[in-house]
Amino acid sequence: MMFIKIGYRNIFRNKRRSLLTSIIIGLGLAAMIITDGFLSGMNENMIKIITNSLVGEGQIHHPKFRDSMKIEDQIQNISKVKEILDSDVDVKAYSQRTISFAMISSPRAMKNVSLYGIEPDKEILVSNINKQIIEGDFVSNENSLVIGDTLQKRLSVRLGDKVVVTVAKAKSGEISQELFRITGIIKAGSKEMDEKSAFIHISRGQRLLGIEDNIHEIAVKFKNISQKQKDHSSLWEKINVTGNLGESWENIVSSFVGMMSLVDQLKGLIAMILIVLVALGIINTLFMALYERMFEFSVLRALGTKGREIILMIVSEAGSLSLVSIIAGIIIALFIAIPLKIWGVDFTGIDLAQVTFKEPIYFVFTYSQFVIFPIATFIFTLIVGFYPAIHASRIKMSEAMKKRSL
Repeated sequence: MMFIKIGYRNIFRNKRRSLLTSIIIGLGLAAMIITDGFLSGMNENMIKIITNSLVGEGQIHHPKFRDSMKIEDQIQNISKVKEILDSDVDVKAYSQRTISFAMISSPRAMKNVSLYGIEPDKEILVSNINKQIIEGDFVSNENSLVIGDTLQKRLSVRLGDKVVVTVAKAKSGEISQELFRITGIIKAGSKEMDEKSAFIHISRGQRLLGIEDNIHEIAVKFKNISQKQKDHSSLWEKINVTGNLGESWENIVSSFVGMMSLVDQLKGLIAMILIVLVALGIINTLFMALYERMFEFSVLRALGTKGREIILMIVSEAGSLSLVSIIAGIIIALFIAIPLKIWGVDFTGIDLAQVTFKEPIYFVFTYSQFVIFPIATFIFTLIVGFYPAIHASRIKMSEAMKKRSL
């Protein structure tokens, strides 16, 4: 116990060096915490963007539809599917859609688009398309057509103009053309939405495609968003029994999930690098102190102090310095993280992995940041502290006297 106290007191022998080391190590730990919180906030923001888009938190299709995009590949046993969704306590809302390729013609241009037939009153519960309207209104009646701002420029049309929508009917393949009035312009921040998508009322879409009351897609919203597929696996299993395919958003945008996994690996790598740098900082301080106190250690050895007692003293010194540094690091991290939690970092308009950020990224506090990281730093410091401690325990009087005389 006495040697532990001596180790603690030794960090105050050279206050300037210990203070500088503590600040540097504290900044390293703070950087680790801030980086993890920022990247976690980025992941949450991207998940929010994805699940509030047309993707939703889950989708139901005919098993072949996503690959074929054929009008004939419609959801089967629709009444049974609705019954399953209505009875699931985790389902907050769902919206039915028709989806087809179409051509929109104005007097000045023609453009190919993905045409979505939606239920306006239910779609706003599943996605935030209605919140992306920059001019006009969301789909309000069967004559309404909502398009992206880039598509509007390509077609050289304005709000209120009429355009012709052309599609191929199911089964027969006959050309079907109908007139629509542009009632809304959206700006989602993605090329797919702003240039290549258009929205009409689902009943008009069914009539236009000649598919009666059938649909191609159901987007699902849950009461509590799940980041793990298995959380809703029982629902998807019930849906699959109906002859359809139910999938979580992770499956639908698997490339995005892969990028999230890469971000998690990056967080781990950054944490590892910073922990090593923190530990190296403490080792450097200990070796500098060791060089200055070689004579002291040799005298202790000559007086009968055991090697393990000197090791305990040095490791205690490393642990004490680590604790001071950890406290400093947590204080610095909180000082930076709290404002980031309140105000965030403005990433609006920045594209990453085909996702456009639409709001600031806010710092996310996690258990690992303020518990696991500090504990890992402390334990790793104690471990690496053994190297200079063992070196100090083996110093001989003759060697110390020789170096002291230099």
